[in-house]
Amino acid sequence: MTPREVLTTLHVLALITFVELTIRWVSLPRLTRLLGVRLDLGSASPPSRPYRLSTLPPRARRRLRCTRRVANHWPFSAGPCLRRSLVAGRLLRDLDPSLRLGVAGSGDELHAHSWLEIDGRPLERLAGFNAFVERSGA
Repeated sequence: MTPREVLTTLHVLALITFVELTIRWVSLPRLTRLLGVRLDLGSASPPSRPYRLSTLPPRARRRLRCTRRVANHWPFSAGPCLRRSLVAGRLLRDLDPSLRLGVAGSGDELHAHSWLEIDGRPLERLAGFNAFVERSGA
């Protein structure tokens, strides 16, 4: 690991610790505002092809790589995707990412997932996940 990656990993570790400590006490809309990440629950367009990570600036690619490294070993949650998305969204906020939430499956086999999108394109492949949409008047 390069010295920059070590520093970025330490930054990610501090952010994911903050997220872990606040996620249980603060609503998701408020937490995304605190982190400067846009929460998108307003559109339900089908996910397009993933954003090509190779087109991101080197700094953004390093931040994503370090975030995934820490989140994949994070022992305090069964599924790290929400924490990973919140931290990466904070670190990539100059690219104006939006946080999306979705589900796949049905009944007893329902799986939730969160991901980031840049310019309406996910930063990862989404196999069968449909985005949550906030319903007005419900």
